[in-house]
Amino acid sequence: MFIEYEFVNEEPVKIADIYLSKEGQKAICNYVPGSSIRGSIVSLLAAGESFEEQKKILLSEKTCFYNAYPMIWQEKEYLTAIPTPKGFYENKKQDGNLENRVAKKEENEIISGNKRAAVGMFARISGETLQYMSVEKGEALNVNIEEQNVFRSDSICSGYHFKGYIRVSDKKTADLLIDLLNTGDFRFGSNRSAGYGKVKMISAKYMKDGKRPYEEFSVNGQTGSPIYLVAVSPFAMRGKNGELCGINEKILEEKLGVTGLTIEQASTSVVKKSGFNRTWGMRTPQQSMYEAGSVFKIEFHGEISAEKVREIEENGLGINRNEGCGRVLILKDYDKISKKEKVESRLAGIQEAKKKRELPKYGRENLPRNLLRYEVTFSTKGLSRLFGRDIVAEELWSKQVFWTLVAEWFGYYEDMVKLPNDCWDADYRIFESAKDFAKWCICIANADQNLSYYVKHVLFKLRTNPQPADRVLRRQIQKKI
Repeated sequence: MFIEYEFVNEEPVKIADIYLSKEGQKAICNYVPGSSIRGSIVSLLAAGESFEEQKKILLSEKTCFYNAYPMIWQEKEYLTAIPTPKGFYENKKQDGNLENRVAKKEENEIISGNKRAAVGMFARISGETLQYMSVEKGEALNVNIEEQNVFRSDSICSGYHFKGYIRVSDKKTADLLIDLLNTGDFRFGSNRSAGYGKVKMISAKYMKDGKRPYEEFSVNGQTGSPIYLVAVSPFAMRGKNGELCGINEKILEEKLGVTGLTIEQASTSVVKKSGFNRTWGMRTPQQSMYEAGSVFKIEFHGEISAEKVREIEENGLGINRNEGCGRVLILKDYDKISKKEKVESRLAGIQEAKKKRELPKYGRENLPRNLLRYEVTFSTKGLSRLFGRDIVAEELWSKQVFWTLVAEWFGYYEDMVKLPNDCWDADYRIFESAKDFAKWCICIANADQNLSYYVKHVLFKLRTNPQPADRVLRRQIQKKI
C-alpha cells in the first residue's frame, strides 16, 4: 500500500549534494530526498516507547520513502511531475521543436548541429508536448568559524509545492506515518536553526486502492517491444558477484518475464550517492548510479504482462530502494514527444514567506537615507533556536557568537526585497557622470534579477553562434557587475 503526501516549503530548503559541491560553493539537491524524509520521521519517533520496534520496520525495505518532487501549477491546480526524461535535442533557435534521439531507429535520422535541449528539471507529458519547469534557487553567504573562511551555498526558494510517496507493508505502520505527517513539525536539510528547512504539510493519506505512484505516466498494462524505461530516481543494479553494474540485463529480463532483452539506445548521466551512518559518525561508501531522468530503449522477445509492469514499478530496481533510489517507470508516449512548453512552477506565496524580511514601503518624503541598511531583531526564542541553547550578554563579545549573528543577518538581507516601490523617483543631481548612471541601472536591475547568474547561465550559455572571444567579454561584464 502507498501513502501520498504534499507539503509547501515555507522556508528555503538546503539539502547539500557533496559530490556537486566545489570549494567555496555548496551545491544542493533540487528535490527532497527520501532519505531526508525518513530521517525526519525517525527523529520525531525517537523519543517514543515503541521506537526500537518501529525503527526495524522504518529502516528496512518493508518501508520505502520516495523522493519528493515539486509539482507543476496548471489550470488552477497542482499536477504531479517527474524528473525530465533525457534524450532530447533542439536547434540553436530554440523554437520549441524537439528531436528525440533515443526513439530514432536509424543513425542517419539524426539532425546534425542540434544541441541538448533546455527542458528544465521536472516535467509532465501531454500528448506530443513535454511541459517542463525548473526550480528557482537562492544564495546565501556562510561563515565557517573554525576554518575562518567564507563560502556560498544554494537553497531551494520558499513556496514550492512538493509531492512524495511512502510504500508500507502493513496498515499499522501506515496509520502511524499518516498521523505523524499530518500533525508533526517537519524541517528538512541543514541550517534549520537559521531560517531554513521548515515545511507545512498540506495532506497525507492513503492512495486509492489499486493506484501507484506516477501511474499516469506509465504504459499501465500489457506492452510489447520496444519499451522506454526511465529512472524516476537514481538507480543502480548489482552483477552476479555483487558489484555495481548499472543495469543487469539478465535480472531485468527475469523481472519483465521476457527473453532476448537488449538495450538498443540510451540517454543517461551518472551521479554519485552515499548516506551517513550516525552510529559510526561517517559517510557510507559512495556509489555511482544512473541519474534520475535517464532513459533506456529496450527491445525483447515476447510481451510484458500488466502484472509485471506493476511489479517492477512498485518494487523498483537495484539498491537503496528504501531511501528513494531505484524507482523506474515504463514510460508511455515517450517516442511521440516532439515539442516543449515551459509551464508555471507556481511559487506559492513566496511574497508571504518573505513578508517579515522586506523593508517598509516608504513614501518619497521619508525615504531612508541609506537603502542598504537593514536591521534584524532577534527574540529570546529566536536566539535559543539559532544557537541551540540560551546565551548570556557577555557572549556577544565571542567571535563565534558574533559571526553567527552576522551570517544570520546576511541570510535575511539576501532574501529580502530591498527596493521600495518609488525607488525610480531618483534625484537627477545624484548623477555626477554617465558612469554613475550606469552603476545605478545595474543596482536597479540586480534587485529583481541575479545579474551574475543571468549573464553566465542565460545570456552566455544560450548564446547563438558562440565565439572564443565571448568568454573574455563575459568576464569583463561580470567584473563590471
